[in-house]
Amino acid sequence: QQKKEASGGDFEHCGLGWNYISDNACRMQFAGAVTGVSAKKLLRLLNEVKPDLGKIKTLINGFSGHFGILYQDNSKIIAATDCIASYPIFYKKSDNDYLISTAGSALVRNGEIDKAQGKALMLSGYTVGNKTIYIDVLTFQHGQIYFQASGQTPQFSRYYQYTPWADPVESDRGQLKRNMVAVTLAAMSRVIEQAAGQTIAVPLSAGLDSRLVASALKHLGAENVVCYSYGPKGNFESRIAKQISDRLGYKWVFIEVTPDIQKKFWDTQIPKRFAAASNDFLAGPVFHDLFVTQVLLSRGLITKESIVVNGNSGDFISGNHIPLALAKSGEIYSSENADKLIEILINKHFSMWTNLVISSNTDPIRKLLRDELSLVDKLDGTKSPKSLSAIHE
Repeated sequence: QQKKEASGGDFEHCGLGWNYISDNACRMQFAGAVTGVSAKKLLRLLNEVKPDLGKIKTLINGFSGHFGILYQDNSKIIAATDCIASYPIFYKKSDNDYLISTAGSALVRNGEIDKAQGKALMLSGYTVGNKTIYIDVLTFQHGQIYFQASGQTPQFSRYYQYTPWADPVESDRGQLKRNMVAVTLAAMSRVIEQAAGQTIAVPLSAGLDSRLVASALKHLGAENVVCYSYGPKGNFESRIAKQISDRLGYKWVFIEVTPDIQKKFWDTQIPKRFAAASNDFLAGPVFHDLFVTQVLLSRGLITKESIVVNGNSGDFISGNHIPLALAKSGEIYSSENADKLIEILINKHFSMWTNLVISSNTDPIRKLLRDELSLVDKLDGTKSPKSLSAIHE
């Protein structure tokens, strides 16, 4: 299972989306892309950085893009997620050491199921915190680093922590809009840079979010863009999407989706293979774009190096996932009102199967959430007042 030169590194099992690269004694599994940094250059940077946690955190904190890194040479092991943990990394305590892998299945050996996390996965599609459905298999959080110098004690640390409870800043609406424009264009510029000439595909529903994505790409001069829509023939969204694409000068394609077409696809082995490959024990596989993506690949409209940029995050950017009453209240979080917040979370996120939202299933999840809330003050090392809406986010 393991080839260990320092210790703790599993390079035999590559997770979904991960690639392997080596050079003499340096070995790395790498997923995604660090903007402007090739895999070979990344391997060199990690080899050259001294086995010092502070220097390693500074190096990785300077990276942008969506990535996962698992690196090992004769003197050190480094593992790191990006600021949203785009690519899961798994670990397991083993005697006085850790086993680390980009595939959770590599660490499961007749493991005991965590029934509470299983219920969370069933009702929300995700486990809670850094746990998987196996008691002894854990996962890295966002912006997390694992560092171990040869012969030394392993260290877990964070180079980035999302803490949305900063003091509010007074600003007029015009300035806020200008800030939003600047942030949006900066993010889309990174997408263009990360694509590095490869196709950028935009699923264009003609809604405001996907329209913004396509328009921002055009504004920034992106040329390698293809827009696509899908659904029943003649649906009004696709007609508007074509008009938008024509106006922007981008290629537009339509993919017909009907129950019969979908059924034929589900009778193939592709969904089963996808489910098996993407099973990471901490999130349910998402199938809703699998058929359309397969069609785009088969037609040669995109490749596996292409980047798909959807507008699904628009609601989150606007804060639409936070209950309005909670946001307006300005109520400060405390142990006394933790139950209130837990019930809001249960009602909002743990209700995928309404007939299974019963106390025997939700009570274990309440305990998981309460345990997570007990760690809130440790996230940034302060006990400063934090609003309920910030903790919710």
